[in-house]
Amino acid sequence: MTKNPMLDQLSGVVPMEAAYAFLKYTKKGMAQRLVHQLKYGGSKKVGVILGRWFAKDIQQKVLEQGFDCIMPVPIHRSRLMKRGYNQSLEIAIGMSEVLGIPVETNAIKRVHMTQSQAKKMRLDRLTNFHVEYVVWDVSKIDGRKILLIDDVITTGATITSVCSLLTDYGVKSLSVGCLATGK
Repeated sequence: MTKNPMLDQLSGVVPMEAAYAFLKYTKKGMAQRLVHQLKYGGSKKVGVILGRWFAKDIQQKVLEQGFDCIMPVPIHRSRLMKRGYNQSLEIAIGMSEVLGIPVETNAIKRVHMTQSQAKKMRLDRLTNFHVEYVVWDVSKIDGRKILLIDDVITTGATITSVCSLLTDYGVKSLSVGCLATGK
């Protein structure tokens, strides 16, 4: 059995079926350049393309799981207005094109704006998410099999917060995918 560091990091914290990562995030590496282009360079098309590649890489495993939807981690409305798009949504759109699984964007919302997690220390990240997200529409969560998508997972603080929320509202099963991971 292949070791999955991301699943090891997140399991036991929140219940999940599977965890997928496409790229290894290293300082000054290719993944960092791509993610920075996506998040800060205004290149949302990069997210769609990488989402397609990511989906092709995990297609067989994902289709076997029978997900009801792909759900991108939401960003706060002010960050959305500043950036012009949600990078995790762009990744999810590319994945949806390949997998034929619909993208769900109206189930949860980010309601509190915090500073970017990118420059925070691990402990600060882990204690920063007590009430950042809320359920907007329970019917889009309850009893559903969800593939939750984020751009980068380092400490797991963001994804843990969202997973806990989804679990509290009756998700049937939950798996996580990220474009790049530091683990």
